[in-house]
Amino acid sequence: MAETYTEGASKHRWRDPKLLWRFMLVAYVAAIITYLAIALNETLVWFIYAGLISIEQQPAQMIDTVAAVFNASILPVYVVCAIATLLLLYRLVENVHALGAPEGMTGSGMAVASFFIPILSLFMPPNVMGKLWRARFQRTGRQPNGVIALWWTTFMISNVLGVIISRAPADESAEAMQPLLVISAITFFCRALAAGTLLSIFGALIKPDDQDAAEVFA
Repeated sequence: MAETYTEGASKHRWRDPKLLWRFMLVAYVAAIITYLAIALNETLVWFIYAGLISIEQQPAQMIDTVAAVFNASILPVYVVCAIATLLLLYRLVENVHALGAPEGMTGSGMAVASFFIPILSLFMPPNVMGKLWRARFQRTGRQPNGVIALWWTTFMISNVLGVIISRAPADESAEAMQPLLVISAITFFCRALAAGTLLSIFGALIKPDDQDAAEVFA
C-alpha cells in the first residue's frame, strides 16, 4: 500500500529540487554543445578524408586545436552530467515517496544503484524512470509518449558504438579512418540526442513538484 505523507515522513523528506535541476541544466547544455561539436568535427574530417572538400593548413590546425579541447572535455563533462543525473533522480524519487509513492515505486537508493548493477543496468534505469513518471503524473495521466524509450535507445546506441570505436585497430590510414569517423559522428550525435531527451524528461518531472509540495504544506 502506498505511504501517505504522514506515514512516510519519518523515512522520506520532500526537498526542493530546483538547485539540482539548475546544476543539471548547465551540465547538460555543456554536454550537448560538446557532443554536437565533436560530431560536426568528425563529419568534417570524414569529408576531408573522402576527398570531398579540401582545407588549408592553418584553418586545419585551428580545427584540430578546437577539436582537441572538446575531446579533452568529454570525460569531465560526462562525469559531471552523471553526478547531476543521479543526484536529481535520487531527490525526485525521495520526493515521490515523501508525498505518498504508489505501490511498486522503486526506492531512491535502488533508483541510483540501477545504473551500476551488472545486467540490470541494461534495462532497469528506463523502468525506474517510467515508474517515476507515472508516480509524478498519476493524477493527470500525462504520458511520456516514447520520450523515455528514445532517451534509453539513443544512450545505449552511443555506448555500443563507443565500444566498437575503442576496439578498432590502430590504423590511421584514410581508408580505415573513414568508417570510424562515421561511427564516431553517429555516436556523439546519439549522445547529444540522449542528453537533450533526458533533459526534457527531468524538465517535465520538475514542474509538478512545487504544486504537490504546496498541497502538502498548505
